Amino acid sequence: MKKVAIPSREFTPEHLYALNTSFDKILNDHCFSKTDLEQHLDIYHHLRDIIHTKQPDAQITLYGSLLFECCLKETSDIDIDIQFNKTLPYETLKELLDIVRTSNHCKEAYINTDHDQLCIDMSIINSNILVRITSNNIRAIQLSQIIEIYTKFDKRLLSLLRLFRILAKTCNLDRPDLGTLHPIVFHFMIIHFLQQLDPPVLPCLHECAFGIDKAPVMVDADEYPEFFQKCNDYASRWKSENTTNIEMLFLQLLSYYVNKFNVTRLLISIQTRMPLLKNEKQMLNRKFFCI
Repeated sequence: MKKVAIPSREFTPEHLYALNTSFDKILNDHCFSKTDLEQHLDIYHHLRDIIHTKQPDAQITLYGSLLFECCLKETSDIDIDIQFNKTLPYETLKELLDIVRTSNHCKEAYINTDHDQLCIDMSIINSNILVRITSNNIRAIQLSQIIEIYTKFDKRLLSLLRLFRILAKTCNLDRPDLGTLHPIVFHFMIIHFLQQLDPPVLPCLHECAFGIDKAPVMVDADEYPEFFQKCNDYASRWKSENTTNIEMLFLQLLSYYVNKFNVTRLLISIQTRMPLLKNEKQMLNRKFFCI
């Protein structure tokens, strides 16, 4: 397949330096510090220990922005998925509600039936930190894990994820409750864009694992551990030939979606560099990574 070259106008070093300075300040003002990340991870580990004390066989999984360190100071909760063997999600959440309410670690815990995915919402005592617990939220876990794996391929990705997330938040574009997009969409938009560059900043992991001719491919739930292991192994060997700095990549990202990407005809996919038409969406069920 012919790769897409994304040209950009010439910017002077002074322009890019000013943008670099602005980006550094924006990231510092809006994103978690190392201390913030450690504090949230400590809370997750403490909750995990509390639950394992009551349910030693519980499967406890961290997912969401904390997993791949794309947390904003204003909005980032701790997302945890918990499954008990042979227990339905609602029954699991009821039992978990009793556990967290008696732990003396959480407050205002309740089962939120208004959320798309049934969950427990609660806050941590002596802090403003919010925690959301789901059960069997497999799709969200898989999406988070694939993004986290992609961040291992190129360190520029995480900065771009954070910057684009801040832009979306500032413009109120990440509010599905208000009719705009889910935050995960913006992460996919960046990964897709970085795959389309010539040379690419990121590979298409599904193409690497299964071959270009088979992409897009549906991966069953029991195949994900092996798939993710292959991806992690590949991360240690990947080195992009694209050396474009973050400032220019961000400008090219905006140009790509404004001027290049045909939003009325195409799907955004991170499974393949090949274009996927929207009229194919009926054939591409939710197990495919496309939007």
